[in-house]
Amino acid sequence: MGAPADYRDMNTSIHLLEAWTELLREWPDPGLRARTLALFELVRDRFYSVPGTLHLYLDETGWPIAGPSSFGHDVETGFLLLEAAEVLGMREDPKVNRVARRLVDHALALGWNEQTGQLWEQGFAIRPAFDKSIEWWAQFELVTALSVMDEAHGRETTRYRDEMQKAWKFVVDRLTDHDHGGVYAGVEADGRVRTAKSSDWNATYHTTRALLLTSDRLRHVAAAPK
Repeated sequence: MGAPADYRDMNTSIHLLEAWTELLREWPDPGLRARTLALFELVRDRFYSVPGTLHLYLDETGWPIAGPSSFGHDVETGFLLLEAAEVLGMREDPKVNRVARRLVDHALALGWNEQTGQLWEQGFAIRPAFDKSIEWWAQFELVTALSVMDEAHGRETTRYRDEMQKAWKFVVDRLTDHDHGGVYAGVEADGRVRTAKSSDWNATYHTTRALLLTSDRLRHVAAAPK
């Protein structure tokens, strides 16, 4: 990834947490639970930073390395933390719920085009995005994260449902290949669509997870008592 070998990488850490969470859901091994909890706390307490973003790296002592924010990873980590908390029996923990919501809210505040429904690529903790290109995977992760926030907070605000509809419309209108199927790689800051649909980083789980879990979550919310 271009960083020193003894640095901890946020991207690797959140996806290892994701994998261990799903394994723990099926195999409640005490050793696995201890490792999952330790990694969960590292992401929640060390990679996370107020007002609602993630450090990309920690050095060998656990000290954060100054750098930009990746809005796609921020929103993705919001719901990955909540999934891990649920499996660890900590779903009602106020700290993780506060962190998860702030990760999504911060992205909406500084990395989001409210008119078009686009989640921009990169920014900083207290300044608007400097890279306003769009990555396909980040847009799908935003749809998932907003559905999670709507399920959790929809009784108090319609904001997350409203923004999710905008984000989904952008997926359908700009990222979807309606002739041949699949989704495009992204959209440049000047509005040009990157029409490639395959790369070293391309993986269908971002899209598949968003489609399956969001549709399930919307049905669950619709069936819940009002």
